[in-house]
Amino acid sequence: MNIIELKSFLTVVEYRSISLAAKRLYVTPSAMTKRIQRLESEFNTRLLTVDGVRIKLTEAGKKLIPYARQISSTYDEMKKGMSSYSQQFKTTLKIGISFYLAHYLIYDLINYIQSIDERITINVKTINERDYLEQLDNGFIDLVICTTRSNQTKNLANGKLWREELCICASAKHPLTVKDKVFLAELSAYEAVFPENGGYIREKAEVLFAKHDLPLTVALEAGTIFSVKNLLFSGNYWSIVHKRVLDESRLKIIKVPSIKLDIKFNWYCLNSRVQERTIEQTINHINNWIINSDLIQKYSLK
Repeated sequence: MNIIELKSFLTVVEYRSISLAAKRLYVTPSAMTKRIQRLESEFNTRLLTVDGVRIKLTEAGKKLIPYARQISSTYDEMKKGMSSYSQQFKTTLKIGISFYLAHYLIYDLINYIQSIDERITINVKTINERDYLEQLDNGFIDLVICTTRSNQTKNLANGKLWREELCICASAKHPLTVKDKVFLAELSAYEAVFPENGGYIREKAEVLFAKHDLPLTVALEAGTIFSVKNLLFSGNYWSIVHKRVLDESRLKIIKVPSIKLDIKFNWYCLNSRVQERTIEQTINHINNWIINSDLIQKYSLK
């Protein structure tokens, strides 16, 4: 149990709605539900029940309210009393991320961190993932969230975050999308479009085809996964994209038996800085966000 869970409970009590309370606290309804469930697990009893669209308090929930309010009030007074001292600890952290993360996830992460830790201000810099080491070395960024890199150097610290499914796909106009099954050798005969050399997905494709002694015919290179997506709509090419990208577009899966692809995400920072307080706290916040974020959990592979 922590103060965030207690405050979440009180917000649900105030709004009598999980979704409205979640909106008020800048989290997803699923994350709000999990907070309430952790409280219920702590006390080993139900605190709320759902009656249609309304939330009803159990007797235990009613009993908890004055205690939760007292603890919340004491906590707020403590923060207010200590605020003059805590000003000196306010800091800005520069996070480097890919175009994919910038488009889909970063603002959910920023809102989460701001809702639980006012001391940290996040500045975001969108970078080419091939340049992350140079950006860290030169101090342009403090922390990177990006795909797992194979060329990691000894002066970097890193940690696993989450992984997502990748899909072989094309537009509905492509001849392979209407087939029930497509073998890799058949796919190899068609032209593909991928991000430029050095990217995670391009490397995945190259390793896959090399393993089966097949050529990978890359007809076009695109700067970002979104450029890839747009080029696929012509119906002339296939590619590999994130399941999240596939779901929001008009692209169709090409069903290749026994081929399962994923993409892994890590955090990276310089070894010399990994124990800095702000970086440690931010990494901890990121890990908690992953657990609580519907945007992550919907596409995360276990």
